[in-house]
Parts: sequence; structure tokens; C-alpha cells
Amino acid sequence: MDTDIQSLTHGKISQLFPHQEELISAITAKLWDGARLIVVNAPPGTGKSVVAIAIAPSGTLISTSTVHLQNQYAGYGLPVLKGRSWYECSLVPNITAEDAPCAYSQMDCLASCAYKRARAAAVSSKVTVINNSLLWVEAAYQTPLIARRSVLIADEAHKLLDDVVKSAGIEIPKRAFSTLVNNYWPPTDSDAIREWARKVMPTVRAATQAVYRKGQLRLAAVGRRLLFTLSSITRYAGWQFIPGDDSVMIIPTDGSALIKEILTRFKIVAMSACITDDFVRTHWGIDNFEYIETRCYYPPQIRPIIFLPATAIDRNATAEDYDRLAEAVCNLIRLNPSKRGVVHTVSAHLTHELAARLGNTDIAGRIVIGIGKERIKAFSRFTAIPDAVLVGPSFSEGVDFAGDLARFQVVAKIPFPDKTDPRIAHYSHGQYMSATISAFIQMYGRGVRSPDDFCVTYVVDSNFRMIRRFLPEWVKEAVVSHQ
Repeated sequence: MDTDIQSLTHGKISQLFPHQEELISAITAKLWDGARLIVVNAPPGTGKSVVAIAIAPSGTLISTSTVHLQNQYAGYGLPVLKGRSWYECSLVPNITAEDAPCAYSQMDCLASCAYKRARAAAVSSKVTVINNSLLWVEAAYQTPLIARRSVLIADEAHKLLDDVVKSAGIEIPKRAFSTLVNNYWPPTDSDAIREWARKVMPTVRAATQAVYRKGQLRLAAVGRRLLFTLSSITRYAGWQFIPGDDSVMIIPTDGSALIKEILTRFKIVAMSACITDDFVRTHWGIDNFEYIETRCYYPPQIRPIIFLPATAIDRNATAEDYDRLAEAVCNLIRLNPSKRGVVHTVSAHLTHELAARLGNTDIAGRIVIGIGKERIKAFSRFTAIPDAVLVGPSFSEGVDFAGDLARFQVVAKIPFPDKTDPRIAHYSHGQYMSATISAFIQMYGRGVRSPDDFCVTYVVDSNFRMIRRFLPEWVKEAVVSHQ
């Protein structure tokens, strides 16, 4: 590859581990042989982001699922382009670029606009990092950022399909939807939705401009988002309209078609700790690809899993169930004094239930809660406190808890996908378990990031029994206690 990793990262990466050099050689050889899709299954801690940078030729997009991983690439000196909502408007106080005048007109504010400066830098850079949702928007609109790229490296590739489906579709409050479409509701027949989308687009465009002029910025942003979904519907077949009590959803019925559309535009290197050849066939519907699987280079002794079943939390959980869970988590935190740790909660609801109970204990001063956009500030606070324990649902992917950042972690709940989500409801049992295993592996892999690291993972959800036999061998070998 023609990219010098030291110059690209401004010297922040100066040395590669032998296993990284081996993986880089294997991927590079397949790219030079003309492979269109290379799937790389590499356990957490392999240093996939370093590998991604090393194999990236000029004209590469690196796509991730999480802001944390984007920030990791930014730390290496790579330009990162995020969505408009991450940039402040330089002309209108207290709004983001999502609601800025330039989002609704051809206004030229490049010199002062942080978003447009970031976009210009992303387009001109040899290698650019974006997120999966933005990837689909850029690909669908065939922007200059896409036109100048020939290679896509999908980090956290097991999330690519879900992120693209969410980006292409939309969930919108029913009242807002009715306003924007002027009560011209879509048919539930999937074959008729495309014609409806063509007819309703001018109405939505006019309504979006009207509510923006009235200062209804949030509704205007929803209108822009709906216009993108309508545009996608007119170009790609297979959509479903799902009316609910308070909101409506329009989602693709076949997300694999969108993945295949991306594949037509790039050579793709799809990297993840939990993307198998079977995953690609079952979830993406693709049979023709190259597959590379690496072993775990870290001995199980430095990454033990201790199973201590306390309870199982589901939608029928009682106050007593939450009490038992909080007691188990509290005891494990006490067991690790003067050490940082992480409690993976999978949902805001479970986080709140635990926070309310842990806040009344002797370890309350160690707890840092991270939910929503506050998770980034929470992570910063966590790193500044020597014995802090970070509790939240958003730290299981793309976050590096190397060394003393986490000597222990607690899996409070096995990360089963939400079956009430229409995007999940159609999953087969195999797909459902595959998604669960992938999410668990991501949690497990946060703590050990190098051969001289150490982190113990406690699993207190009794449902671990359901998934244990489906785990890869390199994970099974680390289970040292099963009670």
C-alpha cells in the first residue's frame, strides 16, 4: 500500500506488532489480487484501527459505528467527518449546523462554517474517517467524498448493516409526520410505497421550508431527514411502512440490498471481532468474498470471565430483581478497591435503575453515569478519577479501556437485541443469537488491549448460560468460574 503509516499519523504510530504485520500482509495481498470484499475476523485488542490505517491506500474511507472509535482515529491524526449536529453554527448562536441556514439553502459560509471546513478537509484528504450512517447518506447522494474513494474499510463491520438500515429508514412522531406529508399517508402495501414517495416529496419539501421559516428547527430537521428516506425509496425497492401509537416507521425490508449497493462502489475490507463468514452470508446475503480469521494473541489468564449469576433482567423484571442485580454489582465494585472498572448496562433504563440503587451505597462516590451525548463527558470524568466505575450502555464498542483504565468490568445484562424493534423482529433464531454473541464479544473485548494488560470480566446475568455454548473457542477458554 502507498500509505506511510508514520507520516499519516504524524509519528503517533511508529511500530507494529508482529501479528499486525502478518494481518496487514494478508489483507494487502488479497487487495492486490483484486478481491472486492475481504472479511476480517480479528479478536478485540488486535489493533484493527492500526491495521486499517496501515493498509489504507490514497483514496480510502474508514467507516465506524461509534463516536468513540472515530475519536480514536482522530487521535492518530486522521481527519474525521461527523454529522451536522456535531458542529456549531458560526452565524446563528446556540444552534448546530443541522439547523443552520446553509442546511436549507445554497448559502456560502465556507470560511466561517466548522462543518463545511471539516467536509472540505475530508474530501481533500487521502484517508478520511466517517460513521456508517453518514456513509450511506454520502453513497446515496453520490457526493464528492464518495466519488474520490475506491476503498472502504469498515471497522466494527458487524454493525454496518444495522447502521445503514437505520440511516436509510426513519422513525418519526406521528404528529410531525402528518404535518410534513399534509395528511397524505403512505399505503401499507410495499409495492405502492415507491409511487407514494415520488408524489409526496414536493409536499414534504415545501412543508420543511415552511416550518423552518417559522423557526420550528427540530421539525425542519425531521423534514430534511424524511426527504432523504423518500429519495432512497424512489431508488431502491423493498420498503415497509409501520404505523404505531405515537410514531411511524419506514424501513427497508431487505437491508442486504443496501450493503450490496455500497459494494458496487468500493473495494471493501470489513473488520470486526465478531464478523464470521456465516454472518456475512446470513445477514448480508453475500456469498462471494475472501475471509481471514486470526487467533486471539492474548492468553486467557489475562482476560478471565467469571460467571456469578445473580438474576436475569427482562421486561418483566421486578424491583426485587433490580435490587439483587444492584447488590451483586455493588459487591463486585467493593471487591476491586482502588481500581477503575466499567459496568455494561445495555439500556438507559437499566442504567437508571442501577444508578438509583448504587447512589445509596458506600461506593456511590466512585460511580460515573454515562448516557446519551453525556457519555463523552462522563468518559472524561471517569479517566480523571483513579478508582472510578463507569456505568452506562454505550461503552461496549469502539472504546479502549487499556491498562489502568479498566481492571475489571461487569456485564449486568446479556445484550440480546430488542425483539420489539421491527428491524429485529424478522430475525431468524440464528441471526438473533449471532447478533447477541457479537454484542457480548464487543463488551468482553474492551478491557484487554495488549499482551501485558489484565482485566477480569464478571457476568452476573444468569442468561449467560443460554449463549455460552455459542461463543467462539477463544472466549470459552477464558471462562474460569461457572457457578
